[in-house]
Amino acid sequence: MIVNQVELRNFISHRNTSLSFDLGVTAIVGPNGAGKTSILDAISYSLFKVHSRGREEYVVNRGEKEASVRLTFTSGGRRFLIEWNIEKGKRTRGRLYELYGEEKKLLIADGEKAIVPEVEKILEIDRDLFLQAVYVRQGEIESLVEAKPAERKRMMARLLGIEDLEEAWDRMREVIEVQRTRLAWLEAEVKKMDETRSKLKELERKVGEAENDYKMLEGKVVEAKVKSEGLKAILKKLDDEKAKFEELEREKLKVRGDIALASLDVERIEKELKKLEQAYRRLEEVREGYEAYQKNSAKLEELQVKAAKLEGLERQVNLIEERIRGVEDRLKTVQRRLTDKLRQYSGLLGVEATSEDLPSLKWEVLDRLRRTKTHLEEERVRARREVEKLGGRLGEVERLLEELTLSPEQCPICGRQLTIEHFSRITLNLRKEAEELKDKVKVAQHEAERLEGEVKKVERLIIEVEAIDLSEVEELSDEALSLNNELERLRQEKERYVDEVKGLRSDLEELNEVKRKVEKLKPFYEAYLEAQGVIRASIDKWELERKLGVKRAERDALKDRLRQVEEELNRLSYNPAVHDRLKGEVEEAERKLTLLESQAASRKAEVETLRKLIEEIKGELQELEAKRAELERRRRFVELLEKVRRCFSKDGLQRVIRARAKPLIERCAKEYLEKFNLEYSDLKLDEDFNPTVLGPLGEQPIETISGGERVAIAIALRLAIARALAGPRLELMMLDEPTVHLDDERRRELVEVLKKFFR
Repeated sequence: MIVNQVELRNFISHRNTSLSFDLGVTAIVGPNGAGKTSILDAISYSLFKVHSRGREEYVVNRGEKEASVRLTFTSGGRRFLIEWNIEKGKRTRGRLYELYGEEKKLLIADGEKAIVPEVEKILEIDRDLFLQAVYVRQGEIESLVEAKPAERKRMMARLLGIEDLEEAWDRMREVIEVQRTRLAWLEAEVKKMDETRSKLKELERKVGEAENDYKMLEGKVVEAKVKSEGLKAILKKLDDEKAKFEELEREKLKVRGDIALASLDVERIEKELKKLEQAYRRLEEVREGYEAYQKNSAKLEELQVKAAKLEGLERQVNLIEERIRGVEDRLKTVQRRLTDKLRQYSGLLGVEATSEDLPSLKWEVLDRLRRTKTHLEEERVRARREVEKLGGRLGEVERLLEELTLSPEQCPICGRQLTIEHFSRITLNLRKEAEELKDKVKVAQHEAERLEGEVKKVERLIIEVEAIDLSEVEELSDEALSLNNELERLRQEKERYVDEVKGLRSDLEELNEVKRKVEKLKPFYEAYLEAQGVIRASIDKWELERKLGVKRAERDALKDRLRQVEEELNRLSYNPAVHDRLKGEVEEAERKLTLLESQAASRKAEVETLRKLIEEIKGELQELEAKRAELERRRRFVELLEKVRRCFSKDGLQRVIRARAKPLIERCAKEYLEKFNLEYSDLKLDEDFNPTVLGPLGEQPIETISGGERVAIAIALRLAIARALAGPRLELMMLDEPTVHLDDERRRELVEVLKKFFR
């Protein structure tokens, strides 16, 4: 295989890198962390999904969510392109193409399990051989010579594939133990065969006995059925006679009951006819008193309605009077509050105010106060400026006096020389002016303070006037007006109710007389209603007379039927004692039949159960026969596994591989060693692959030579191992930092060695 090109995007430390490789040796040079190993990881990842970064997502550049790598390679004269897209948290997908000039054909588009086996077929090497022969990772060369003997032995075993044989030998022991456990269990199961055969013979004997008993019981069941059917036929005839007898007895009782009911109906109808005739007579007797009661009762109801209305009106008048008193009290309170507010605001505004002119007075006074405040503020500003002006001049005069005191011979204003007379005159004038200015400052300050007080006083008045609650005065005025209107309405309503009460009292003067008349006529009313109720509750007289005739005819017919039923009962010859005795015989026959059928069914079920057990035992015997056959097969299989395991042991195939690989590695290592121009002519490996070299001092352990020479020998040994493993198929080797401990001359020699390695 020859690598032609690799392209990396967001792969480990590479944002966007593309490298093409010519035939021959290619050296990738750069400082630590520049991404040299990342390029080798990209090649091994593309071919076999192998990298040195641990988890899959770690090959994606930090800060990115996805990465990709593309590798173009040639194998067997055919060119291929493989590309992988890696996304964090998702399954990695790849594509394998075969290239034909500028065109490409998709071979596979899937994951690792599909693409890597296809790559192994194309390259004719698998992942393990790639790691053993093609890809020499960082630190691996030095380890060949610097590791301890035990570690070096394990490393050589891994490179030669012996480590896999050792692991297989160890794991096969567990497989053999599992098979031996199964053998022990099968042997115990096969020993059960004789016992199972004995059980089968015993069950077959019991089945024969149970079948004979079942046939005997079947005969007895047939005899019992014949006897039971005969008794049932006789019993059925007696049951029919009993049913006829009981039917006639029931009809006899029913007819007697119907006769009694018909007699009661005749008697009841006769009583109703008599009661109805009495009610008609009573109705005529009390009719005049009833009609007088109706007339007076209607008048009484009308007067009682007026009395109830009078009582309601009187209560209504009382309620209105209470409401009038409440409204009057509320009106006095509202008027008092309104008067207090107007008196308070009038004193504040300085004029007598009413609820109607209060708003205009408030805004008029506020306007006047605000203009006053503005005027006072302007005066206060002018006074403060005057104070500042006088204070400034006073400060200037005091400064001139101070300068004169410090320099009496020079004028502080014009700078010319001063005489004593001139100095005295200027000083006197300045001091006089200073005294005058101080007096003016005091007067100006006093005026400013007075104006400040006036402004604050006006501001307080403005706040107090602004606080006048016009809405409260308006609400109190509206409430007083509303209460006056309510009071007037209630007084008018009271007068209307009082007039109506007077009229009702005059109408109710005859109420007591009407009540006495109603009480006196009430018995006539009740007697009339009672008679009327009897008549209404009853049907017509002629209908009652018709029903009475019908009921008498029904009673006579029922008496004739009773005589017929009694004659039929006398003709029947049914005997209840004989019937009961025969019923007992039938029940006994049925009981015996049921018992025999139960015994026969039980015996039949026993036969079926025994047959099922026989089938189960036969099934167990078949399973035991199968287990015996399996036992023989497994014994042979365990013997075969033990033979195979012995082949994988240290004294088997491992020894053969070491024996065959050792001289081949020594011969190849010697060839590469000679090309490094060292003073050592040969390299030997012992049984544990510990190297020794042959030089001017004879045979020497690898530990006794210099560091650079050890690395050169290690490279020769590693190349020899690769050649021994891959043979002529090896067209590519990737070495990660193989020249760390070599000087410039050895590095050049290594390049020459590698060039000749693939010729």
